[in-house]
Amino acid sequence: MVKDNHLFRGALILMIAGMLSKVLSALYRIPLQNLTGDFGYYIYQQMYPFIGILMMLSLYGFPAAVSKLAVEQKAVKESLTFINFTRPILVILFSFSLILASSMFIFAPDLAKLVGDMNLTSSYQLMSLGFLLIPLVSFYRGYFQGIGDMRPTAYSQLFDQLFRVSIIIITAILISKEIFNIYSIGTWAVYATLIGGVISTFTLYVFKFKETKKNKSIVKSKVPWRYFINVLFMFGIIAALNHMILLLLQFADVFTLVPELINYGYNEKEAMEMKGVFDRGQPLIQFGAVLGSSFALALVPEIARKKEATEVIKDTLTFSFYLAAGATLGLIIILPEVNLLLFKNTYGTFSLQILMLAILLGSIAVTSNAILQSYGYFKQVTLLIISMFIIKYLLNYLLVSKLGILGSSFATIISLLFLCVLSLRILKDELTNLSFFTMINWRAFILANIGMASGLLILKYLFGDLFLTSRLLLFVYIAAIVAIGAMIYLFFFLRYNALSKRQLSALPFIQIILKLEKISKVKSR
Repeated sequence: MVKDNHLFRGALILMIAGMLSKVLSALYRIPLQNLTGDFGYYIYQQMYPFIGILMMLSLYGFPAAVSKLAVEQKAVKESLTFINFTRPILVILFSFSLILASSMFIFAPDLAKLVGDMNLTSSYQLMSLGFLLIPLVSFYRGYFQGIGDMRPTAYSQLFDQLFRVSIIIITAILISKEIFNIYSIGTWAVYATLIGGVISTFTLYVFKFKETKKNKSIVKSKVPWRYFINVLFMFGIIAALNHMILLLLQFADVFTLVPELINYGYNEKEAMEMKGVFDRGQPLIQFGAVLGSSFALALVPEIARKKEATEVIKDTLTFSFYLAAGATLGLIIILPEVNLLLFKNTYGTFSLQILMLAILLGSIAVTSNAILQSYGYFKQVTLLIISMFIIKYLLNYLLVSKLGILGSSFATIISLLFLCVLSLRILKDELTNLSFFTMINWRAFILANIGMASGLLILKYLFGDLFLTSRLLLFVYIAAIVAIGAMIYLFFFLRYNALSKRQLSALPFIQIILKLEKISKVKSR
């Protein structure tokens, strides 16, 4: 029982750290854009997908694989010694990292040419060093997760993110004061990643040093090199892919958006700035997806227990749908004000409103794929995500040159819709025999959306123009209508008993919500 409580606390700490990191990752881009403008934001976003892939591999992918190997080794009573566990894993990961780093350094000029901005060459060359951080960070995180201690991963993740974000914001401030060149944001984004990685490694090493004192076993055994390689690359990369869905869509934009915007009719500088405008949607999507999927994903571990698995899957998917749909509709309605508040003007509002549908589709895709992975459908999920990336890449070529950034919004939505439909189809045919559309309480859902939309539109009509004189007043106004809209939305779900106890248990402030439920039922009598 003590061990179970320890594991539960560790998993809870890791989940909280993950959510905080995701929220922080979404929020810091707003002052970054404010300080450096859409052009500076464009430069950063041309680097971010590479940084993001590095972070996903070292946070989710390879640590999951190392953890799997650690659990398996312990199951057959093998000691996790340097010779039979640490050394082979580090050799494999360092070999992979060296190949990746050297390839990116050598081909950095070609990469910069491909994305349409040769000024990014030095930043891409510097970025190659970041891949050398993967082995140690991945190994330590995976090792601790394998022995059931989630704290080192959680603390290293938070420290990494805090240092990285702080350095990026300081750089943006220096650029705004014209102390640094505008392209410095790309270079220092990489420096921030490197420094954050070193801080993360040091944090993990402190935990490992303490743990090593307790266990000085030197048992030797034969190393299964081929099996280690298969698990690290097959399982590790696949485990990271579901966390990279939105990242891969941005990765496609890095290579296609600026060249195709030039074909649309913009000059080079205008095309770069318009990509910066389009990328305004990324923190909003990320924040909405965290809201739409994180609480639902908290229910996924129950599936592994195989008790009432079908009901848990139903609860997880519907919960993700309800939360993400509310966030999507609410953001679409208030996006003109949000765009003005966060980014100082309303450029690209309509394209961004279309793009907000990615919150709903992305949340369902992440949740359904997590469920499929929990049942071992790794190859199917991998194939779907790769197909999604290819569709997005090709649609950018077809649509952006004709529609501008609106074309990229449509490309994102269509590719995510493809991923959602096929993921849900596999889930229905292979596991539950439940149709997604029959899971939804449509009465509560439709009334909740109509009620929230009506409330937001009425508030915008009555008070919208009164709060446009300053960003502070606009912030107060948006915070107020968001809170009111959320309460209206939640009221209808509570009123029509659309949320199960399991779904309610995943929400924060559960006691307050349950009191609201009792009040709503009393009033209805």
